[in-house]
Amino acid sequence: MGLLRDWHYIEKAVEIPALSEVIRESLIRALFVRDDRLLPKDLIADLNRLPPVTVKVKDDSEVRKLVRVLNGEESTVSLGLSAEDYHFFRTQLGVGRTREFGVVVRPRTLLTYDWIVPEQRGVQLDFTAYAEIEFSEEAHRAIAQVGATWKQLYDAAPAKGHRVPFVPTVPLDFAVGDGVYGDAPFGAYRGEFGAYVNALRTISPFGHRARVGFEEVANNGTAYDLLHATLPLAGEFFLPVALALRLEAKPTARKTLTYTFDDGAKLSVALDKLTRSSTSPDWVHVTDAVAARTLRPSVAAEAFTAQISMSGTGTGLPAKEKALDTAMAGFKAKSPDVPNP
Repeated sequence: MGLLRDWHYIEKAVEIPALSEVIRESLIRALFVRDDRLLPKDLIADLNRLPPVTVKVKDDSEVRKLVRVLNGEESTVSLGLSAEDYHFFRTQLGVGRTREFGVVVRPRTLLTYDWIVPEQRGVQLDFTAYAEIEFSEEAHRAIAQVGATWKQLYDAAPAKGHRVPFVPTVPLDFAVGDGVYGDAPFGAYRGEFGAYVNALRTISPFGHRARVGFEEVANNGTAYDLLHATLPLAGEFFLPVALALRLEAKPTARKTLTYTFDDGAKLSVALDKLTRSSTSPDWVHVTDAVAARTLRPSVAAEAFTAQISMSGTGTGLPAKEKALDTAMAGFKAKSPDVPNP
């Protein structure tokens, strides 16, 4: 969607006939696979140019008012800015009744590049302060604002009797919203991140509140699943402000086991057995020696490490561990005391 939105920019970048074919192919490749090695330096500079104005928002009303101002429906005076901020806002954007402006959301943490065809002019929203989490008392659900970090959600859930079933597959400090407008790799052993998103609370391009999906139940069996069709690119269609998430019951017992392997073939066989067995862990995290040393500098790293988290009842956990040992046969060493990322 970003490529379609900025097609005019691509046309401008390749308007020199002698270079059009070479640069066009490189630019499109870079946009899709994020390979900037073949791009000219001036194009890289353009792609790294952020929107001129960043606005820190705290609630829906601020987002809605900003959208209406950018749509020309309200004056910039209604933003309630100081004289200095008002002057900066108008001069940076060149505000006018016939001007068009884009709005993008700044991810808290990016795994890859900080450009995915950014708006060449417009406003960037900072949702860092937009970080409330509301847990349901009736079922295992939560409404998390997009600025809340995954760690905040994960740490707060057990006190309310819940467990967060998805984890970042790369252990960085992602916000929940990074999963819908950034590139946060959330996932779980039993499903992808989208399987745990019931609905999105958003602000539409017209400044209206819009809800996509059903907050109380999963969007299963409906003829048109707009939620999961747009989830990876939600920021292209509307401004997500909160996610309705499906959680799981807090287990009575949990355990994380670490298996080390000195050979990749043995690890491959073990993981194949694990996926074919009836054992259903919460998550599995596999690292090579380089990544293991980065995550756990104080622990001696083997060629490969598989860390597996499981949960259940106090009496049923030993049986699960025994089944896990059988599935992971071929490991060099096993430890229950290695810190998990």
